[in-house]
Amino acid sequence: MVVNSAASLSLRYSERLINPCGTIGNLRPFQPGQSGNPGGKPVGSRNQLHGDFLTALCADFEVHGVKAIERCREEFPVKYLEVVLRIVIWR
Repeated sequence: MVVNSAASLSLRYSERLINPCGTIGNLRPFQPGQSGNPGGKPVGSRNQLHGDFLTALCADFEVHGVKAIERCREEFPVKYLEVVLRIVIWR
């Protein structure tokens, strides 16, 4: 007969399958307070993407904006109203 240790008895069956030793130390790859990505994302990387997108959107709107809005309103009135409501609620 095999006697299980108290630590392994307190773990759920699935935890014992993943970690048969019954310890949680090896399941924590980083010490408390230590980041898994110490360098982080580059400063301004998200802002740059956001800015590039808005620049491209503004350029496209200058060329096709009024016609696109009119076409959307005529061909897809429900979607047109959804967009209008989102803008009104957002402001």
